[in-house]
Amino acid sequence: MAAAEGLDALYITSGPNFAWLTGWTPYMGGWPIWLSCLVVPVSGDPVMVISGMHANILDRDANPVKEILTYEDGEDPDRALRAAFAAAGVTGIARLGVADNMWYGDSQLLQRTFTKLRLETASSILDNMRAVKDAYELDLLRRSGATVDAIYQRAAEVIRAGVRIGDAGLELMRIQLDRGALHPRIGGTFRRYEERTFQQRELVDVDTGADYGGYSTDTARNVFIGDPDPAMLESYAVVVSAYNAAEGAIRAGVPVDKVHDACARVIEAAGHEQKWKVGHGVGLADGHESPLLQPGNATPLEENMVLTIDPGFFVARDIPLHIEHTVVVTKDGCERLDNFTHEVLVV
Repeated sequence: MAAAEGLDALYITSGPNFAWLTGWTPYMGGWPIWLSCLVVPVSGDPVMVISGMHANILDRDANPVKEILTYEDGEDPDRALRAAFAAAGVTGIARLGVADNMWYGDSQLLQRTFTKLRLETASSILDNMRAVKDAYELDLLRRSGATVDAIYQRAAEVIRAGVRIGDAGLELMRIQLDRGALHPRIGGTFRRYEERTFQQRELVDVDTGADYGGYSTDTARNVFIGDPDPAMLESYAVVVSAYNAAEGAIRAGVPVDKVHDACARVIEAAGHEQKWKVGHGVGLADGHESPLLQPGNATPLEENMVLTIDPGFFVARDIPLHIEHTVVVTKDGCERLDNFTHEVLVV
């Protein structure tokens, strides 16, 4: 893909792309905290530059990159960087593809070290590289989906008026730990473990995934404490209809913005606004990745892309009424990876 864009090499910093290519990533953070990079030429072998500390963390036997150059904290890494480019065969006036979100310090270091280097965006290449999942990735995401179902089942049992938010959140994280997930976390209402208790007629937002091998679904459900009033039930019915419209639009070949549009039309017809993109890809990134299901993105869906469907709208400040499933795209539709009900859940 880089060769087709006329690039000579890719420059990959720590994070999801580094992990996807090597099975491991240094700690997040770019230069001047750390220089961590892969220099991936369009022909020839890749070369890694990491700090001496990271070299002591890395499992060299398992790592597919065998040319690894290091520097020490506090040392100017330009010598290691020059050696890496030479080993990768990247010399002269080279076109180097980088991610749009690369640290500014990395770009300054590159341009200081190689005065004739041309930095060009390679985000579309890197996004497309990871967008379609293979069988190994899908297996991890299915495990995540099954754990998410168990989290919501437990949420229906522990969320009650009078229960502290932190106590309920710990119970939901315990489900992930018991099932072998890594880095347990719960979002939505549980972003902050406030010293308060749930109240009668409160709307609780449970937004969660479960991490297996770095892969995590992204899902959400609302929990109503006490019977919601008729107006809230009517609003929730709109969200269900919008979800069904978005899911019904998904199949291989459909431009991703059509999925957003199908959802937004339903919500707008009911007098509300879909203020966020209706969905996004999931995988190794801690959050949104390609494809982004938003207006103006005509990227066609492909089989085995994994993405979220998240229609809804705010009913109060920072309180969304929404449904979020993670699905895998199929030839004629999609398959849900989490299957806990999205019908009205009252406790």
